[in-house]
Amino acid sequence: MTDDKQGQDPLSLEKLKEQIAQILTGWGPPGIGIGLAAHFAKEKQWQEALLSLFLAAVIWFSTKLFKKLDPRTDSLLEAILTWLERAIPKLWWSLTSNFQGKYYQNLIYTHQDFKMEGFKLGTSVLTLEKVFVPLRVAAGDPEQISAAMVQEKQATGELGIWDFLIPKKLPGQRKKELTRCCIAVIGPPGSGKTTVLKHLTLTYANNAQRRQHQEARNLLPILLYLRDIKEVITQQNAPSLSQVITEQLKNRLPALRLEPPSNWFETRLRRGKCLVMLDGLDEVADAKQRQQVSAWVNQQVEAYPETAFILTSRPFGYRSAPVEQANTILEVQPFNLKQIEQFIESWYLQTEIKERAGEDNPGVQAEAQTQANDLIERIKQNPPLAAMALNPLLLTMIATVHRYRGALPGRRIQLYAEICNVLLGRRQEAKKIPDRLTVEQKKSVLQVLALALMQQKTRQFTPSRDEHLIQDALATVAGTQEKPIEFLKQIRDVSGLLVEKELDLYEFAHKSFQEYLAAVQIKEAQQEQLLIENVNNPWWDETIRLYAAQSDATNLIRAALKNPTVISLTLAYECLEEGARIQPEVRRQLEDKLEAGLESTDLEIAKLAAEVKLSRRLNKLLRVDDCVEIDVGYITCAEYQLFIDEKLNAGEHRQPDHWKARRFSLGDATKPITGVRASDAKEFCDWLTQKHAIPSTRYRLPTVNEDKNHPDTEKQIGCWCEVEGGTVIRGIEPIQWQAWKGNLISALDRDLDRVLVRDLDRDRDLVRDLVRVLVRDLDLVRDLVLDRDLIRVRVLDRVRDLIRDLDRNLDRVRVRDLVRDRDLDRNLDRVRDLVRDLVRDLVRVLDLDRDRDLDGNYSFARSYLLSTSISWHLLSDVYKRASSNKKLSQVTNVSRQELEMQSQSYPEKGDEALRLYAFFVLLEERREGRMPAWEGIRIVRERVRE
Repeated sequence: MTDDKQGQDPLSLEKLKEQIAQILTGWGPPGIGIGLAAHFAKEKQWQEALLSLFLAAVIWFSTKLFKKLDPRTDSLLEAILTWLERAIPKLWWSLTSNFQGKYYQNLIYTHQDFKMEGFKLGTSVLTLEKVFVPLRVAAGDPEQISAAMVQEKQATGELGIWDFLIPKKLPGQRKKELTRCCIAVIGPPGSGKTTVLKHLTLTYANNAQRRQHQEARNLLPILLYLRDIKEVITQQNAPSLSQVITEQLKNRLPALRLEPPSNWFETRLRRGKCLVMLDGLDEVADAKQRQQVSAWVNQQVEAYPETAFILTSRPFGYRSAPVEQANTILEVQPFNLKQIEQFIESWYLQTEIKERAGEDNPGVQAEAQTQANDLIERIKQNPPLAAMALNPLLLTMIATVHRYRGALPGRRIQLYAEICNVLLGRRQEAKKIPDRLTVEQKKSVLQVLALALMQQKTRQFTPSRDEHLIQDALATVAGTQEKPIEFLKQIRDVSGLLVEKELDLYEFAHKSFQEYLAAVQIKEAQQEQLLIENVNNPWWDETIRLYAAQSDATNLIRAALKNPTVISLTLAYECLEEGARIQPEVRRQLEDKLEAGLESTDLEIAKLAAEVKLSRRLNKLLRVDDCVEIDVGYITCAEYQLFIDEKLNAGEHRQPDHWKARRFSLGDATKPITGVRASDAKEFCDWLTQKHAIPSTRYRLPTVNEDKNHPDTEKQIGCWCEVEGGTVIRGIEPIQWQAWKGNLISALDRDLDRVLVRDLDRDRDLVRDLVRVLVRDLDLVRDLVLDRDLIRVRVLDRVRDLIRDLDRNLDRVRVRDLVRDRDLDRNLDRVRDLVRDLVRDLVRVLDLDRDRDLDGNYSFARSYLLSTSISWHLLSDVYKRASSNKKLSQVTNVSRQELEMQSQSYPEKGDEALRLYAFFVLLEERREGRMPAWEGIRIVRERVRE
């Protein structure tokens, strides 16, 4: 009996604890406060007990109060709860002698600032939590993770660090028996590895982990920099993790006098109450020592199996000294466009607030948003900047240069200079990592290498084979102490400016870095002639632009004017925009050449100017995301003329239907092309793809959402957009549509009066002929032997009656209703699709093809189409009457159902003819200048996924 009772006591006690916990949980935060009060009272800590009761009462009262308030106070409640969530622990720490509270204060003071080590530009120190953008991570293979700062591959992950940090409960597993968590976070320089650890530290120190993940446990954050403890943990009798933490704590903010109770960290590590973050395995420079550090980390993970560990490293550092106990390897993903925009907006807002002594009002917010929008647009329109902005460190540099040095890309020369200075030395200096060479010494060697690669027309080199390229330059700054191969490896591993694409095959992290360093070397060595000789070579384009941005570009522009080609003139205009200095007369010559060339009567000059304009457009597409770029404007007449002329040479005609010639009117070169058929707009995109697209890309029309999200300011013109199953016109204001509808209705009224009054006799004869032809082709005619004359008489009688009363009871109303009741854009869209089918037959009768008679009269075509519509409706009536004639059904092989089906199908054909009739009326109005054309072209460049 006694044994049984003893066996039940622990279970009963555990059950009682669970019930109490459920009650307190049901009471929410007040219940937790009461529970804490009871705990402290039991320990005779009366001050803490009273404080707990007071806080519980405040929270209970606040909860009741807000339940009574209007739901519109939700945002206010959210803000207050956020404040309470952080204020209560701080109040607790200040009123008690609790070591944990002071430790958390230490962490907040240490990590609250957003710092960019080694970057000297700018003055404001921002708050990390205000500008932090969560990183995306994905499971990765250490051998496959790229070390390049500027990633070429597309991001694959949408998960964050919290999705991997929270252990997953396995079936049948108790909550306290969670699997070991040891995560290695690997990413290139500047990808945000250290920043994410700092943010994790602040999140736990501020008790805000549940805001990041609802299942996050309350862990004690511990952040250690491996570069700071490497000497201690690699000695012969290395200390344990808890000893290292305690020793490091004494050296951090000594004014706080942090002295943890005995075994305080050890106890929590054993119980799995900590999150240990070890930053920068790669920053242990010595390879042997790095392996020792990795071994020590393995030992600590084994020693504290319940504790969660996160270790960060660049790829090379982890590959050379992997942590065997790591059960999750994560690759940091580059920023996407949404993250870029989020960071820039937050960064600009916080910078503006800081520089105005903390003032935050709508005016400050508007100014910050304006500057942020400007930078975002510039990044989207400049591919090299867009590529670099995927890296958080480079993005921060871009924002800082834009804020303090002026607009980009015109000032990107300063951006590249700052990037090189930071990566080649300042970050190492800030982290107190020793270096034998200065920033300028390393930069001078890389300049020589970059120019040599440009001259060889390659990005890649092999250190063992190409060390001679830098041997002399390196010896000049370092003597014989530094070996070329070791120097290149050091640049690869520490700065990240070089990457190893394959074994012993190197290149610069991004081609733009190579081009910038080559441009600097050309300027310093006074080798401008090299660029002049290559002004028609696309390989040198960016180097020439970067040279012009820091030098006098006059001679380069003169060279382009002397030998004008699409390549050289496009480059010259870009140098005009970015050049540091250009002589005024040369500037005028270049500006006049493009403006006058577009309208030139010399077709070769006009073609060259238009090709330059199109080339510049394609270089400045707006980046939407990793795969899509969109044009911010409309294709102009001059650019579309290139497509018209090339198709004309192949015997095909693609000019807009309302044009009276095969070339745009004088003065319209820079105006948007309008009146383009949907099929021609699509074909124009295919032509662009064939002529200008690089592999794995194509040009296409935008989708409706793409046009809506990136609108053009022109409201009098729309563009063709792709939708499922076809195309639509989008981008025109509704009020403009209504005005055009009214104008078209008036035009239709005028045309109907003319057709029905002046051409009545001709129409009557035409209708009679049409009905005769249409009926002859039907199986019904063959079978209705006995009643053929009767049917014929009925049809012709119906035609005469209909023509007599046409103005009063049919087509005037039908045409008006068609235009009023249906969207004009849908009608015209369908018209365009019908043109190719119906006009083929029409052309044979009317000789109206635009390929042969651009100045034709469409009046007879309109009469023909109106009569055709009448005929289809008459045939529908004939079949309807036939289906109700029992005698007729008995003597023919045509069933009643078949007759009814035919009767129902013909009205739609009549409406199609009416829509085409309305189109020809609109076409005539456009040709006479009484109505505008509005169907324009915007383009999208899309990367086609393999």
